[in-house]
Amino acid sequence: MRIVRSHAACGCHPHGFTLVELLVVIAIIGTLVGLLLPAVQSARESARRSTCSNNLKQITLALNTFHDGKQQFPTGVLAPSNMGTAFNQRITWMQQLLPFVEEAGLYSSLAPVLSPQASASFTIANLKSVVGYTCPSDSALGTKWTYGSTTGPRSNYVGCFSPDAGMVSKDADYTQFSGGKSTSDLRSLFNFNVTRRMKNVTDGLSKTVAVSESIAGKPDSADHRGRWWGEWGAQYSHKNTPNSNVPDAIWSVVAGGSFNMCVSTPTAPCNGGASEWANLVFSARSKHSGGVNAGMADGAVLFMSDNVSTTVWQALGSINGAEVADASAQ
Repeated sequence: MRIVRSHAACGCHPHGFTLVELLVVIAIIGTLVGLLLPAVQSARESARRSTCSNNLKQITLALNTFHDGKQQFPTGVLAPSNMGTAFNQRITWMQQLLPFVEEAGLYSSLAPVLSPQASASFTIANLKSVVGYTCPSDSALGTKWTYGSTTGPRSNYVGCFSPDAGMVSKDADYTQFSGGKSTSDLRSLFNFNVTRRMKNVTDGLSKTVAVSESIAGKPDSADHRGRWWGEWGAQYSHKNTPNSNVPDAIWSVVAGGSFNMCVSTPTAPCNGGASEWANLVFSARSKHSGGVNAGMADGAVLFMSDNVSTTVWQALGSINGAEVADASAQ
């Protein structure tokens, strides 16, 4: 015989959670989430930084493959000595590198004519974001540089154009800025209408930074930083250390103009501190905690601390300084 007992008959009652118990459980869960969230965010940033480093690795290997085939590194910017006004007359090292980073189709659509006095037939409308040119920690992917009705994609990687000064080196074949060229005899791997070969890197490929990172300028602005297909935006200087508090310097005439080419942000400050275009200074910057990734001329990628000394950082930016600089000893 089946005996059914009711709660009333046995004097027992169903047990439930009291309000205090629920509040305690919720508080414990909240505390655990608070403890786990930084760890999750840290893990995500670690993955993003790893992807960023890998992108930079592919770029440095592409530079070496380019050199193997052409017996020279890409020219920093190919352009008429007297620059003119057309965007399609200026071809950066990043455009030249496209076939070597699995973007041969994009390169073909631009159809640049690579010569000492370059005159490219591409239109900016053909440009698109290149995933391998963007870092997910910042990401410029899908964002646009905008100057009036002209737009183009952004990137997070830049080539070293100066160890210790502005962007136009003393030996640059670029008469447009003959009065504003650097007076330093130190050379970087890239510059305007000058060709560098491995034999020119007398400091040693493993002791010379070729490329690093940039925080792209504000989307839909004319801020040049990250404009990888333009003569101002595909480069940076080692004058200031990584993520420097010193604002990047743009030409004062255009810094606050109707097409503002300097949009200062807390992580990427800038001002009108340059007296002309040749004196422009962009520093290596990233949204990684504590430093930037740097791609060496031999293909290695190192993480450079924000605390690296100016002396070491500038020595690593030059190809011919004869300095004793060890990137691993920051």
